[in-house]
Amino acid sequence: MQLTELAGSAVAVYPAFRRVLGLSASAAQFLSQAVYWTERTGDGWFYKTETEWKEEIGLSSKEVRTARKNLAGMQLLEEVRKGVCVFHATWTLIPRSFGQSFHAHLDRQSERSDAGSYC
Repeated sequence: MQLTELAGSAVAVYPAFRRVLGLSASAAQFLSQAVYWTERTGDGWFYKTETEWKEEIGLSSKEVRTARKNLAGMQLLEEVRKGVCVFHATWTLIPRSFGQSFHAHLDRQSERSDAGSYC
């Protein structure tokens, strides 16, 4: 049996989410997977339980909850919770906030590099 068969599916993480948005590794991993699922639905909304998140991206319950909270606090992810005993949520990215955060950071980086230029 191949290692890839034992390990299961790979999960892509966009390094720019850490670098540009200043996210933790777990939040960047969560957001990367949210981008994946958002792009595969007609309206941008998708459904995941906490257990599904844990199994899919390999984070602990605490890491999933912290990533959710931080991304929602940054207004990058919108969550609609359903149910009382079992955590069910529907998710979508908030494109405007997401794009604004990226552009603001890139502008700051550009200003810093221009300030350090002597030519």
